[in-house]
This record gives sequence, structure tokens and C-alpha cells, in this order.
Amino acid sequence: MEFKIDEAFSSTLQRISSRDLWKDSQSLTLNFSYPLSRRISFEPIFTSRILSDPLAGFNNDIQFYSSSARLNFQPSSNIRISPRVSSKWQTQVGQSDHGFSYGGEASVSDFDLYGYESEISLLGGQDFFPHRRNEDLKLRYKIARKFYESTADTLIIIFDRLRRDTFGAAPIKDSMGVVREDTMKVFVRNLTQSNRGFENRLSYKVGSNTLFFLKNSIFSRTFRVNNLEDETTDLRKDDSGFESENSAKLRIQKSNWFTDVTWNYKFRSREDLRPRDTTPDPFGRHPSVGFDSEDILTGLGLRSGFRVDANDSLGISASVTKFQYTTSDTVTPNDHDQIKWQFTFTHSHQFSEDLRLVWRGSVFLNHFVFISRKFSGGNNWQRFIQLKPEVVYQPSKNLSIRQGFTVRAKYQTFDFDDAETGLRNTVNRQFIIFNKSHFALTSKSSFELGVNLELAEQGRFFINGWRQSLALSWRNQQVNALYKKRIGANFHFSAGLNFFRQVRWNHKVDQEGKLKKSVRSKHTNFGPVWAVTFRPSSSLELLFFGNIDVVHSSGRSTKQINNFNLDLKWFL
Repeated sequence: MEFKIDEAFSSTLQRISSRDLWKDSQSLTLNFSYPLSRRISFEPIFTSRILSDPLAGFNNDIQFYSSSARLNFQPSSNIRISPRVSSKWQTQVGQSDHGFSYGGEASVSDFDLYGYESEISLLGGQDFFPHRRNEDLKLRYKIARKFYESTADTLIIIFDRLRRDTFGAAPIKDSMGVVREDTMKVFVRNLTQSNRGFENRLSYKVGSNTLFFLKNSIFSRTFRVNNLEDETTDLRKDDSGFESENSAKLRIQKSNWFTDVTWNYKFRSREDLRPRDTTPDPFGRHPSVGFDSEDILTGLGLRSGFRVDANDSLGISASVTKFQYTTSDTVTPNDHDQIKWQFTFTHSHQFSEDLRLVWRGSVFLNHFVFISRKFSGGNNWQRFIQLKPEVVYQPSKNLSIRQGFTVRAKYQTFDFDDAETGLRNTVNRQFIIFNKSHFALTSKSSFELGVNLELAEQGRFFINGWRQSLALSWRNQQVNALYKKRIGANFHFSAGLNFFRQVRWNHKVDQEGKLKKSVRSKHTNFGPVWAVTFRPSSSLELLFFGNIDVVHSSGRSTKQINNFNLDLKWFL
């Protein structure tokens, strides 16, 4: 006989002026397994799920209990059949009901079908409650064949269907149309969705050093939500979707270099099948009800690496993608195109066994264009440039130091803003220097130190003269120190300190035309952090984590934030 228990409990406290609010979540699963014979076993299963959530601001509490009996039958190593029956209880929005459930799983793996390796699996079930019903059906069939070295074909066919009925509640309106918060109307929310399609993967050995990969998939999806109220049905959502994805990759691999060339194409459409409103309310919550959409993503990519000699290697990564979005919405016709270019160059140099330098330079360009004149004022370019060198020094297994810096600049310009007077063109610049060090003090203790310094600025950008008008700048300082200690084989302890400080400055031009700098805000938080792991036996583990943050912010009183987490795990 085998016995398994899985228990999880969490509690969150939010303090407000009037009272303390607790959010509690509990999950428990008990599983017994009795072997009846060499091929048959019997499994009683008990499940409990409880959620109490006053933080949500509405009745979000749920209680769910289930008792199940499952029979596992395995006539051979590749065939498994597991029918089950269950009794379920659920309470939601003050409504309690009891139902009966049946279902099961079946799978046949690694069987030969006309020279193809096949695998099929089926999972299904139904829940019957007095006013609700749930359904699950998942069918997966896989067929594959390896023709010769590095040449194979795989086809996967998928069919999924799901139905979920849950209780919902909404305030009742009186005869004058005024919402009465003290009276709630309970209804059943019915959700159904399906997913069917296939995926094909092909790998082909073109030559001794060249491989070709092809992947294609087509899926059709439906998603429908109804609110069932008394004798009426309120159709909330009724979508039909189609998705096609195709990709190809050519890989050339030599002893000292490789190159990957990729192409991908993805088409996705969504059709809203709800009745179309010819005069939608643009100020309503859902002004686009009844409209369809399509999007297309096309991309080309290149990735290559070259080992120059024993100490130097080079790498490049480049891509261009185009995204097109189209909608039939005439109220918010936000049809748009987006083109992205990306290029990264990497160089690595090994000075010695202990010292290595890696630096990366990246350029990113993005052009976003609305098709409709109504939104064309948002057409913009984004330019992103980054340089990131890093030195790794590791003279022994007891000492490791990573030192580097990052220089980053981002420019955003709008197509129809005046280059000299436009207010929306912006520039952001950052300089970040960082250090990460690890010291092994003894065989059972170590010390880790992380230090970061960030200097940044933001302002208006004038592209004609490539000039900026500084508006805001800031400095971030961060230190993380941690000491780790292992005491015996079962006890691990760590303690450290976190420190973060930010100062922000405003930059304004005074009446004399001089740029003045003034402190806008200051923010500091620091405090200890510690963790304990204790495993006195193979069946029990205790995990504790805690940290305290003392927070100082300009114009606010000092606050202390305590965070403690305790986990107990039993392994039975």
C-alpha cells in the first residue's frame, strides 16, 4: 500500500484603518493506493480546496470537496486504463450543491502502425450537479517515424473540449433602475471552449553538416460564455478563432562555426459571433462588441557563432519582424502595422584560465504605424542602443567575481510631431555599473555580495539636431550581502542585508535661460534578510524565509514592512 499527502496553506494579511483583512487559501489531497493484483490497483482519493478572500471586495469564497475511487488497470507496459467515480460538494457565492462525477483516462504508447511509432491518449469526465454540469474531453494522437539519421517526421492531432458551470451573483435593480447592493441575484455562468487541430514537425538531413527543420500547425478554437438566469440566457461571449503557424530553420554546423537561418509566419483570426450592434455606444464598457480581428506576424532571423581561435569567439544575432493587425471595428479602428529590426554582436576573449571578457553591442529599431488617420498621431519610431561589457574573474573554485557595466539609450520620436517643438519626442539614457562576487570562506560557508549603481536621465528629444532638453534624472544605489552556512547535513542557514536608495532630480529652465537642478524625491529602504532550511528526517522539511524593510520616502512617514514565510513539508 502507498499513501501520499499534499497539503498547502497560505494566509495574507492586509491592514486597513477599520479592520484587518485576511486572505486564506488551503489545498489538501490524500491519495491511497492498494494493489489488488500485479496489474490492477485501487486508489481512493480525497481532495479539499478552500478559499476565503475578503480582499477581493466581493463574495469570492469557495469551498470544494471531492471523494473519488479510481481503478488502475495496466495489462501491458504500454497500455493503461483508469476509470473513476466521484462524489463532489461545492459552495460558491452562498450556493451549495452536491453532485456525482465519472470519468477516466486511457493511453496506449509505443505501438507500431505500418512502420510508424504511435501513441494515443484519452481523458474525459462529467460532473452532474442539480443546476450545473462540467465536462472534460482531451484526445491526443501522435505518430512518428525516423527514416534515417537526423531525418524524421512527427504528426500530432489534438482535440479538446471543456465545459464549466459556476455560480455567479450580481446586484438587483429596483423598478427605478437603481442598483440595490443589499440584494444579489444568483445565476449560473456557463463557459464552453474547444480546441482542435494538428501539428507537424519535420527534420531533414540536407548534407553532412546541414539540417533543415520544418514545423506547421493549424488550430481552430471556440469560446462561449452564457449567464443562465431563470428561463433566459444572456450571451456574454461567443468567439470563433483560427490559428496557423509555420516556421522553417536551416542549420549549418562546422567544427568552428555554425549558422541558423529562420523564417516564421503566424496567422490568427478571431470572429465575434454575437449579434452585431449597428449603433454601438462608444462610451459603453464594450464598444467593440460584435467585431472581428486578424493579425499576421512574419519574421526572418539569423544567428551565427564563430570560434576564431582558442581564446576568441564571435557571435551575431539579427532579425526583422512585421506585425499586421486588422479589425472590423468602425468605432475604434486601430488597425496598425509594426516593423522591428534587431542586431546584436558578441565578442568573447579568454585572457587566461582565470580571466574572461565578454561584451555585447545591441541595436533595436521599431516603427509603429496606425492605418487610420484617426489614430495616425500615434505613429512613432523607437531606437534602442546598448553596450554591455563584462569581465569574469575566477582564480579558484572559492572565488568568483563578475564586473561589468551597461550603457543604454532609448529614443522615441513621433512621425507627425514638429522636430523642434514636439512635446512627445523623448530620450532616456542609463549607465549601470554592477559587481557580483562569491567567496567560499570554508567548505561549509560562503559570502555573496552584489553592488549596483545606476545613473539615468530623461527629457525631450529634438531629432534634427540630435539634442535633448533634460527634464528628469535619478540615481539608484543597491547593495545585497548574504552569508550562507551549512551546519551538518540537514541544516542550512543564511543571513544578509538589502539596501536600496534612489534620489530623483527635476531639471527646469529658469527665467534667465539657465538649467536649474532641484531634488524631486528621495527614497531609501533597507533591512535584514534571512532563511533557514531544516530537514531532520527524510519525511519532514522546514523552510523559513523572512525579511524586514524599513522604508523612508520624501513627504511620508517611515514605514516598516515585515515579510515572513514558513513552509512545512511532509514526505510520506
